[in-house]
Amino acid sequence: MKFAMAVFLRWKWERLLIVLVFIVTEVLKTNQAAVSSWTAGQEFRRPRDVLECVTKICTRHFAPNRTIVLSSSSTVRQFPGFVSSLQMNDDSKYSADFETRLLEDLHIVGRWSIVLSQPRKNTNKSALEKYSNYIVVARSQDGKLLGFKEQIFHLESSEGWNTLAKFIVVLETHGRLVSVRETAVIALQELWQRKVMNAVVLVEQNETVNIYTWFPYPHPRDEFLDVCVTQTDRDWFPRKRNLFPGKIPRDMQGYMFRVSAPNLPPFVMIEGGNRTSNLYEVDGLEVRLLRCVSQKMNLSNIVIHYDGDFPYGKEIENGTWDGIIGDLVSNRSDVAIGGWFGYVIREEPLDSSVHYFTDQFPIFVPLAEKFPSWLSFSRVFGKFTWLCLLISIPLTGILFRYVATQQADESRRYGRFLNCVSYAWCVVLGVSVVEMPRSSPLRVLFIAWLIYSLAINTLFQTYVTVFIMNPGVEHQIDSYEELGESELEFAFEEFYNSFLSEETLKTLKPRYVCEGPHSCFLYAISNHGKALLTSRVFALSEADTLGYARNFPLHSFTEDMFQLYIVMVFREGYPLLESFNTIITRLVEAGLSNKFLEDVMDMLRSKNDSLAFDTSFDYTPMSASHLHSPFVLLFLGFASSFVIFLGELIIHRARLLTIASNA
Repeated sequence: MKFAMAVFLRWKWERLLIVLVFIVTEVLKTNQAAVSSWTAGQEFRRPRDVLECVTKICTRHFAPNRTIVLSSSSTVRQFPGFVSSLQMNDDSKYSADFETRLLEDLHIVGRWSIVLSQPRKNTNKSALEKYSNYIVVARSQDGKLLGFKEQIFHLESSEGWNTLAKFIVVLETHGRLVSVRETAVIALQELWQRKVMNAVVLVEQNETVNIYTWFPYPHPRDEFLDVCVTQTDRDWFPRKRNLFPGKIPRDMQGYMFRVSAPNLPPFVMIEGGNRTSNLYEVDGLEVRLLRCVSQKMNLSNIVIHYDGDFPYGKEIENGTWDGIIGDLVSNRSDVAIGGWFGYVIREEPLDSSVHYFTDQFPIFVPLAEKFPSWLSFSRVFGKFTWLCLLISIPLTGILFRYVATQQADESRRYGRFLNCVSYAWCVVLGVSVVEMPRSSPLRVLFIAWLIYSLAINTLFQTYVTVFIMNPGVEHQIDSYEELGESELEFAFEEFYNSFLSEETLKTLKPRYVCEGPHSCFLYAISNHGKALLTSRVFALSEADTLGYARNFPLHSFTEDMFQLYIVMVFREGYPLLESFNTIITRLVEAGLSNKFLEDVMDMLRSKNDSLAFDTSFDYTPMSASHLHSPFVLLFLGFASSFVIFLGELIIHRARLLTIASNA
C-alpha cells in the first residue's frame, strides 16, 4: 500500500513538472516573438481572413493566365525586387509575413504569373506586356499612408505600368483610431492622380474586412462596396456587388473629347484650310468609326488638323514631343487617328485601342510596257506554230495534186500544183474554191483540211479580237527573285526599316528615302523606273484621288512584305478607352469597318469621275487605236499588191520590147 502511494505521488509530481516546463516554454516563445516583432518595426500580423479575402477577390476578378504585380512595403526585405517566376516547396509552412503567405496562396491557385515589386531596390523595370492586375500592400500610421507614394511611383516607372488594370490595396492601420473611410479615400485619391480608376481598398475593422472604391462622378451608390466574411456558414460578400464596377456612364451628356488627325486618305480626309472642325465636317474610315462612338456615348468633339508629310511627331532633345504625339502627351488632345500602327505605339508613352483594320504593305513596281497593237496578229501563235502552219499549206497542195492525178474522173484543175496550193489557202481563209473535188479520196482529204482550217481560223479570230481590245503587257515583275535582278530604285520611308530584315533592305537598293507617304507616292508615279513600298489601301485611295484609278502606272505584288494593325491612339490613362474599345469591337464584328472603307473608296472614285481598277466587265467602244493591226496589214497588202502590179507591168513591157526587137 505504501509502495503504491509512493508511485502515485511520484507520477503526480512528474506530471506537474511537465506542465510547468510547457508553460515556461510557451511564455519564452511569446516573449521572443514580441521582441522580434518590436525589433522589426512592430510589424502587423494580419489575421487569416484578410489573406483569404484577397485570394478570393483575385480568383473572382483577376483574369487567368495574366500577371499579378505584388507591391510590398519598404520594410520587407525577404524578396528580390522583380522576380519572373516563383517556386516554393510543397512542405513549406506559412511564415509570419503576410506577403509570403499571400504569395504561397496565389502560387497554389496557379492561375497567374507573379511579379514582386519593392521600392529602394535596383530592379529590372522591363516588361513584355502591360500588366493587368496589381496588389499593393500598404501601411498607415495615425491616418497617414507610409511610403504609399513611393510604392506607386516604383510601379509607375516599370514598362508594364497599366492605368487600366485592376488594383487591390490592402491597408494596415496603426496608431490612434481614425476613420476607416478617410484612410481609404486617401489611397484612392493617390491612385486617381495616376489616372487609376479600377481600384478597391481593403481595410480591416472590427473583425471584418471593409471594401471601398470610388466613382469619378456622382453615383447613386456609395463608395462602400461590401464586407468580406470568411465564415463557412455565410457568403463571402453578403452585399453581392461587383467589386470592379464600370466607372464610366453610358451617357456622357455632351462631354468634349479632342481628336488630332492628319490628312491621310482613306482613313482621314480633310478639306479646306481650317485649323479645327468636328467629325461631321471631315470624312474617312476612322472618322466614321468615331462618329458611331460619339453618337453611342453622347459625346461632343473637336478635330485638330495637322498638315505636312510627317505630322505624327518626334521626340525632341529636351525629352518632349512635337506633333500629334506632343498633343497627346501634353494633354492637349485625347484621341489621335490617321493610320496609326499598333506595333509602334508599344514604344511610345501612349495607349492604343483594339485594332479595326489590317493594312497590307506590298511592293509596287512600274507596270510592264504594253505590246504594240499592230503586233496583234503575230502574237496569236508562236513562231514554231506559224512555221508549221505556213508549211502545211504547200504540203496540202502537194497531197491534193497527188490524189487528183491518181483519179481518172477528177477535174484537171486539181492536176496543177499552183491551183491546189491556192485551194488550200482559200479553205484556211474561209473563201470558196473555184471547183469542188469530184472523187471520193480527194473529198475525204479536202474535208479533213477543212476541219483543220476551221479550228485554226476560230482560234485566230478569237485571240485577234482579244489582242485588238487589249494588247496586253510584256513580262511583269511579280516576285522578289526578279526584283533583286532588276535595276529599279525603291522609294519608301525610313520608318519601315524596323519591319524589314537586313537581307531585304540590301535587296531594296538603290533607295530613295522620302519623308511621308504622299511624297513617296508622287515620286514613284512621276518618275519612270521607280518602285514603291507603301500601304495598299493608301495607294489605291491616292490613285482615286489623283485620277489614276483607270490608268494606274504601278503594279502591286500579290504577296505582302508585311502587315500592320491600324488602331486609334489615346493619351496614357484616358478613362474612356475601355468604352471606346467595346463599341469599336462591336462595329468590327458587325462588318461596318469594311463597309465604311468601301463607301469611302466609292466616294473618292465618284468625286474624280474615275472607274474602278477592275474593268473586265465594262463595254468599251472600239476606236482607231484598237484597229492598228488590221490597218497595218491592209496597208501592207496594198503595198505588196502595188509592187507586184508594177512588177507585172515591167515584165509585160519587157516582153513587148523583146517581141518588137525580134520582129
